[in-house]
Amino acid sequence: MGLFTSNRKSSPSLPIFALHLSNSQDKVFKPNDTIQGHVTLSTPTPLLPQAIEVSLWGHSSAWLRTSSGTGSETTYRHYRDNVPLFDVTFNIFTQPQQLEPGQSYSFPFQFRVPEGTGSHRIGGYKDDMDARWTVQPHHLPPTF
Repeated sequence: MGLFTSNRKSSPSLPIFALHLSNSQDKVFKPNDTIQGHVTLSTPTPLLPQAIEVSLWGHSSAWLRTSSGTGSETTYRHYRDNVPLFDVTFNIFTQPQQLEPGQSYSFPFQFRVPEGTGSHRIGGYKDDMDARWTVQPHHLPPTF
């Protein structure tokens, strides 16, 4: 085995997936908007999937730093949080069938952007009553 060669066997080709949105590329989605499109799939080998799922999810990452000090001494406090806001998944493979090589398949999908979060964060913070944190489910912001 040389410096730039490999003895790895080639792996079989994988199916090719593409997701196409019907909405314009510069569309900004807000709660209750509909996102629609289709997934195209072609496979190099026969394939009998049980499901083909499309997911829409939202996640929030926050970082807050406060500082206070007197004279030459400063104290910093760091707050971080990573929160799943919503997760919606649909099986778009409604009629199970064998997918054949050389064919292109198209599966439509449609999602409604949720109006709010579904997560409770009670017990997730040192002080759940701190006004900086929202621990109950709440409405999503007007745009993403």
